[in-house]
Amino acid sequence: MAGHRVAARQSASGTAVLFDRLVTEAGIGPFETIGPFHSEQDAVLSVHEGSADVAFGLEVMAAQFGLGFLPLVTEHFELLVDRASYFDVPFQTLLSFCQSTEFAERAGVMRGYDVAELGAVRWNA
Repeated sequence: MAGHRVAARQSASGTAVLFDRLVTEAGIGPFETIGPFHSEQDAVLSVHEGSADVAFGLEVMAAQFGLGFLPLVTEHFELLVDRASYFDVPFQTLLSFCQSTEFAERAGVMRGYDVAELGAVRWNA
């Protein structure tokens, strides 16, 4: 990435921490950074407008601005819920919504998301 301008996120963001780790592990650098940007949208917009050459972020954001995307990592997120709270009406309402056809269709329109296992229960003993 030498000679390229990288849209950087603020140093405490999860995006910046992951990017720094990947760059260090790959032995890439040094490179010019632009920013820091406090939102992923602002970082991607800097690439779209030409003030940066590359930003580290989500496929859905690149697609919104008509930019190319190269996947580097896949992240999985788990929601930890107290066993008793799992059965509360607000959580069940959220779970029902997330398992609805409408939710799946909307996620399908957004690139880079896989909600196939959303709502799967995994017990932590």
